Amino acid sequence: MKKLYKIIFVSILFVFSACGHNCQYWLNKFKNENYYFVIEKNYNDGKFNIIEGRDKGNKFVEYKEVGIDEIFKSAKIGDTIKKEKDSTTLYIIKKDTILAFPRKCK
Repeated sequence: MKKLYKIIFVSILFVFSACGHNCQYWLNKFKNENYYFVIEKNYNDGKFNIIEGRDKGNKFVEYKEVGIDEIFKSAKIGDTIKKEKDSTTLYIIKKDTILAFPRKCK
């Protein structure tokens, strides 16, 4: 049976700036995440922007977010999503380009 990894992170830069003390909580939660997977599917279910794919071990990965449309719009099938633990930057690795999406509290 395939192990399902759900990486659910409600990461809204707008919310980060509007949340006050909650901003640091969400940023710390994001910093603890670690993933690296190839995108197989990219869609919106009406509530979340969802990016699905497989990691190096061929395990299913689902990344959900609300509000950061730049990541969702930039992520295409075949691209790689990379986020290292202790980092606040998510990367989309394309064939000829690497896009960085840093997160921070204002």
